Amino acid sequence: MTTLAGLGSSRRSRYPCKFQRPLRLTCSPRPSARPSQNFGDVADFTAQPVHRCYGETAQDMRSPSTRKRARVRFIVSQSYRGHRLMYVSLLADAVIAQGEQAQVVLPIEARDSPEVATHLSGLSGDVIVRYARLDTSQDLKAVLRDASTVDDVIFPDGDIWLLRLLWRFLPCRATILSMRPAGQSRTQLVRLAQSTAKATLRWANRMIWGRRVLTLVSSEHPRPRASQAPDPAQVTIDAKLVEEERQSWFDSSKTAPRVWVGVVGGVGRRKNVDLVARALEALGPNYGLVLAGAAEGDESEIFEWTAGAVANGTSLIRIPGSIPNARFDAIIRALDCVVIAHSNEGPSGVFAKALSAGVPVVSAGARSLRRDADRAGERASWVPLEATRIAGAIELQSTLAKLPPRSDSVEMFTRRILGGRQPSATSGAGGSTSATVSEC
Repeated sequence: MTTLAGLGSSRRSRYPCKFQRPLRLTCSPRPSARPSQNFGDVADFTAQPVHRCYGETAQDMRSPSTRKRARVRFIVSQSYRGHRLMYVSLLADAVIAQGEQAQVVLPIEARDSPEVATHLSGLSGDVIVRYARLDTSQDLKAVLRDASTVDDVIFPDGDIWLLRLLWRFLPCRATILSMRPAGQSRTQLVRLAQSTAKATLRWANRMIWGRRVLTLVSSEHPRPRASQAPDPAQVTIDAKLVEEERQSWFDSSKTAPRVWVGVVGGVGRRKNVDLVARALEALGPNYGLVLAGAAEGDESEIFEWTAGAVANGTSLIRIPGSIPNARFDAIIRALDCVVIAHSNEGPSGVFAKALSAGVPVVSAGARSLRRDADRAGERASWVPLEATRIAGAIELQSTLAKLPPRSDSVEMFTRRILGGRQPSATSGAGGSTSATVSEC
């Protein structure tokens, strides 16, 4: 005899319609007073309501031992060049500070890279770093299958994953950070098409249950929306290291310029180093140029861009390769002016760091930089991508006195990415409630 328990009851309940009540289908010679948990017994099969939730099942929600397990978060980054791993390090530290477990997943080719040694060497010993193939979404799912438990996957540099994961379901929650929400082409029409395509991909991924998509905005943004994460601006200034850095520039220069102007971070064509060099050439030998950071292309291109200026007496200091965070901050503080002449749109971490270090900024080119400069006031200026205009802005901004460094917190960035919880260095060891992975 087959009975449908719960459909024929006349007792008033909290369900306005009887067909909205949870069904308990019992196939048994007689109705069972108590639903059986033996799903293998066909003679006494009970169909229980299915709880489709991320990270926990109905049985796990009833288990006190499971509720005490710390949440496990995977931080997946296929990009590791430049300062991309700085974001990974900040997020991993914040996860540990919340009493949760953090595992970083990087591509195999990043294993022996200087970026890993620079940015991840200071990670807590509780952070597990994995190396795996990350070329496709199938590679990512293989990594997640190998892990015993995964509650959340975070993609700090997630632009490349917006398309890869569009038709893929992951066995857990996912948070994707789009660092370059706008198109990056120099051609306006192509850039508009790229921006539209990226906006469409972000919208489509947000429609997938359990998936969050955020965009990175400038740290100078007055009121970031819930779907935006402000670029973390954190600097650590060592006065002795700053003095030693600046003195080394004077020792390496023949003309001993009184004003040092810098282009820091990844040094490539998009930063228009040739225009900056021509601007300093026009200003004369009292202005020196510091190029600090790994080359985004061929190192020989950098010297081609600056050859004319150097021949006419401009001092050039080249600091190649991946730079440790402490020295990177010291270089910015030692400069009299930081130039950010970008052809591509998007927030600049160097812009935020320079303002936090109290150093004047000259920005040029990208409209996003113009908006940031307007918000920053007199500490930052914006001009078109022209050597003469850049030279005039450098001459003006380098006369401003440096301000004391300000300690901008990365709290809002990590809170937005991690889903609302506020990380704290004094957090207890107890993690948030989660359980074994269930299907998304």
